[in-house]
Amino acid sequence: MSSQSGIVPSAEVVVQVHDFVASEGRALTLTIDASSLSVDVGATTKATADLDADLDAIASQQLSDVECQYLLLRYGNGGKLAFISYVPDTASVRYK
Repeated sequence: MSSQSGIVPSAEVVVQVHDFVASEGRALTLTIDASSLSVDVGATTKATADLDADLDAIASQQLSDVECQYLLLRYGNGGKLAFISYVPDTASVRYK
């Protein structure tokens, strides 16, 4: 997260992100607590052989219509990582 926003991950969050990167998980969900300006780690999704099915499961089980969330997503050969920002239109301006 950007230091300009005032949002800083805790040492615990940094460890959990490093653990995820070292694992074979599919996705790690992160949220921002607007009241404390801190990063919270949500669920870790295990990878299956089907990326599309994993994405469908993440969308239906973890994403909210009112809360911004961020995903570290593992895809492709070699375990490439993508950072995805999910900002629903109905999310509060404070969370955007």
